[in-house]
Amino acid sequence: PPAASPPSHSHSPSHSPSPSHSPSPSPSPSPSSSPSPDVSGHVPTPDLLSELLSATPGTPNIGTPNIGTPDIGTPDMPELLSVNYAVVAEFGSWDKALTGLASRLGTLGVRRGQLVGVYAHKANASAYSEDVLTAFYSLALPGRGALSLRMAAEQSNTLSWAQLHQRAAHTVASLADRSELVAVNAVGGGVSAAVLVITDTDLPADLTVPVRKVRVLHASGGSFAEATLQLEASLVSLGVRRGQVLSVDAHLEAAGAVVHQEAAVVSALYSPDLPGCGEVRLRLSSLSAARGKGWAQLDALTADGFAALELGTIADLLGMSAAHAPEGKAEIPVWYYAPADPACAPAPPAGGQ
Repeated sequence: PPAASPPSHSHSPSHSPSPSHSPSPSPSPSPSSSPSPDVSGHVPTPDLLSELLSATPGTPNIGTPNIGTPDIGTPDMPELLSVNYAVVAEFGSWDKALTGLASRLGTLGVRRGQLVGVYAHKANASAYSEDVLTAFYSLALPGRGALSLRMAAEQSNTLSWAQLHQRAAHTVASLADRSELVAVNAVGGGVSAAVLVITDTDLPADLTVPVRKVRVLHASGGSFAEATLQLEASLVSLGVRRGQVLSVDAHLEAAGAVVHQEAAVVSALYSPDLPGCGEVRLRLSSLSAARGKGWAQLDALTADGFAALELGTIADLLGMSAAHAPEGKAEIPVWYYAPADPACAPAPPAGGQ
């Protein structure tokens, strides 16, 4: 990002309510087909059948579309059949947006453990547009107490994306438990860039004392699918195991109207200190639509599509992002682990039950 002013770092508690809106994921027309081959291993809904028919089949690591039947059959996680979402927008403040989102989710009865994913984006490509946070949730997932959302916002128009992610890694390294991490989001708009860390716990007063090592890895390509393949290859070459990736997010490097071939960048935070088993295999499900009317459509379709992902547990979801993609499109990519190697599956209870 171009240089102009020093970076800011803020922690946001979630108390007072703020105006918000929670659109209902009612059926809507299918968005235009995604230009990249990043589709999940099943057809999520009948609405997405045309998208998958026109998409280029992906590599085995990302997933090959199954276009034989338009329904999802029996989902791996039935709890994700009822995913809904809430959206909050605020001018000039990610802190206020998080406060409003936390208030809205509390009103909806969302508990800790019931969030499926959160992504952030600017309402448009301008730095002066609204800050938007969207949370996906399922009340069918087990809840374990009240939400306590907090945010560490690394925002700057002088630091590089790599530097912002490194600061975010310091915050994530200070969390006592990996389950306290809700989302890591890279957000660009105008001349400013931000990496947001959203947690479900109070942030430590001293973020310089790490609980574990957290490292950052970036990969670029001509699309998010291509960059995801590069990221996976790099993680494997570094010996990173399944279970050690903490988050995946993405951004576009280029600013302005011209987006170059190597514009898509996917970033991962991982910890070699966490237990892991099996090789890292990533999958990516991504939808895009015309930017002017795309976000509401994409939110509804993304909510419907979670049930189609081959997930063993909710922890297999690694992150989601939003991008003002090339050719005037809005895009929501979602990353998750491919199914675990049978050797890494939990042992059955004694007696074979």
